[in-house]
Amino acid sequence: MSTDLSSRLELARELAGLSMNDLSKLSGLAGSHVRLILRGTVGSPRADIAEKLARTLGVSLDWLISGTGHAPSAKKVRAAVEAARAAADAAHATPTKKAS
Repeated sequence: MSTDLSSRLELARELAGLSMNDLSKLSGLAGSHVRLILRGTVGSPRADIAEKLARTLGVSLDWLISGTGHAPSAKKVRAAVEAARAAADAAHATPTKKAS
């Protein structure tokens, strides 16, 4: 059982197969901030930051913050990450011009 937020975040990140940099990009957070959370320097990130990380990794906010509930499965985490990647790709796609 992961005992603190940084351990739970690291577990989910590893299940997803993401680097710290990939996690920060997909969640829309600064890499330095994600690094501080993973190292345990920031023990209690703001709720909006924890929510972004939980959503990106497909884990419940309760589990990420307090460890309540079941640890996520690798399948669920990877599916959430793929959805986050697809959303990021769609957001960065260049819109095509309509013919006049």
